[in-house]
Amino acid sequence: MPGVNRYRQAIDSSSYSVLSESALDQIIRNKSKIQVTRKPCIFLSHKSEDKEAVKEIGNYIVTNYDIDIYLDIEDSALQRAVKNNDHEIITKSIEVGLLYSSHLMAVISKKTKNSWWVPYEIGFAKSIDTIISSLQLIDVDYLPSFLNITKKLKNVRDLKLYLSQIQVKSDPFELIQEVCKRLDIIISDQSSSVLSKYLDA
Repeated sequence: MPGVNRYRQAIDSSSYSVLSESALDQIIRNKSKIQVTRKPCIFLSHKSEDKEAVKEIGNYIVTNYDIDIYLDIEDSALQRAVKNNDHEIITKSIEVGLLYSSHLMAVISKKTKNSWWVPYEIGFAKSIDTIISSLQLIDVDYLPSFLNITKKLKNVRDLKLYLSQIQVKSDPFELIQEVCKRLDIIISDQSSSVLSKYLDA
């Protein structure tokens, strides 16, 4: 089953878009992971200038894997807060998005070093024991120390292997089928050609 953008699922299941500021505070204060499903969810941390690459990478993940994503540009409550210049709700929305996520993947380009948000998101994710990885786009040749200690994904093959590893399967027969399917995809996947614009082969 394909993944989804978890923010949309969160709206459907918990009316997140109408949560009050105090409810957001309580969720964040408790730093409790929000379990919407057993399915893993990857928070795609990125610099806003890389949003087109991140949208395509996110679409690739949800189309080809049984993994959800959280993509802030599709979070309507967050976008409203940005439009209203509401710094408190912007920050809390990002934190709640991280609480909905089992993993954080920092999509790193040369522009990322000028980001205020990516290091913040990584720090918050680390404080709540979220699994952190970094996906290096084609133009990246250096990572700071705090990213060198995460799972580093340097190319399409690394990304596919990583996504296959975090995909949760409860049925052993389904797991065996999925492993065979993924091995075939890793060897002859044409759908990842869109990733070649951003990642090494």
